[in-house]
Amino acid sequence: MSTYSFHTIEPCGYFGREYPVSLFHLREHLALQSLNNRYSFFVLHEKSKKLFAEVHFHGDGPAAISPMRAPFGSCVFSEKLPPEVLFDFILFAEEELRKDKINTIILKPAPAGYFPEQHNLLVPVLLNLNYGIQQAEVSAIVPVTERPFPEIIDSWENRKLRQAREAELVARLIHDENLEMVYSFILECRQQKHYSLSMTFEEVKLVVSKFPERFVLFGVFDQDNLAAAAITVRVTDDVLYNFYSDHHTNYDHFSPVVMLIESEYEYCRHQGLRLLDLGTSSAGGKLNFPLLDFKMRLGGMPSPKFTFVKTI
Repeated sequence: MSTYSFHTIEPCGYFGREYPVSLFHLREHLALQSLNNRYSFFVLHEKSKKLFAEVHFHGDGPAAISPMRAPFGSCVFSEKLPPEVLFDFILFAEEELRKDKINTIILKPAPAGYFPEQHNLLVPVLLNLNYGIQQAEVSAIVPVTERPFPEIIDSWENRKLRQAREAELVARLIHDENLEMVYSFILECRQQKHYSLSMTFEEVKLVVSKFPERFVLFGVFDQDNLAAAAITVRVTDDVLYNFYSDHHTNYDHFSPVVMLIESEYEYCRHQGLRLLDLGTSSAGGKLNFPLLDFKMRLGGMPSPKFTFVKTI
């Protein structure tokens, strides 16, 4: 019997996964992404009866997309999985998709900094399977260490942090019952700058209702007035993702987002999280260099985030 077997449905009676899995790979979240056809593929280690890899797609006409609606998806797998098995597994998924008249595959893995070892194997495997890079983005990821936030950021941002404190701005957690208030505030801030949000409040509310323990709200207050706010998501056991955040233009001179990110970073430190993901920096599908520079001044390390595409 082969050491590994490939499956088109989740195997019955398996004894856990040999790899970290994100929120966006959970079946409950996959069900929220789309009502379209879903295709799931798994690698089972026959001796241990543990999963060693998985990938999920939603159909969109002749295309299979992973993820349909989430920051990332694609294939996740154990560091112990032999490269040849990963290669064959992706071929297996392609062949199964082709049977259902799928002719295009789109994969968006997590930023490289989440799972560096897996990313360093997955990218060359995909390139050798003739996947092309459809989009190249840069995430800014802050490694969380014992060092306090002021020690890891640029001197200019430290100055802004001190100014905010001198103005008696205060950062604190916001209870999730105030989700609509936080969402509406961020939406108003985006509209001030002629931007929008990718999800409606009802869509965000639905996801939060399904995974309340995964979402953490932060705010920077000027007495009772919000100056800045964030909706963050614990996307893995050790990564906090800054999903939506912004500040009111009335507080531009204090740059309250610096204090906001400090509160997220300190939360990560106290919760034992490894990374704080400040997200990508793009506008109109192109790199937004000023935004990326700002995130890097806050301790963010550039981490490539690719979208791959292949015609099969």
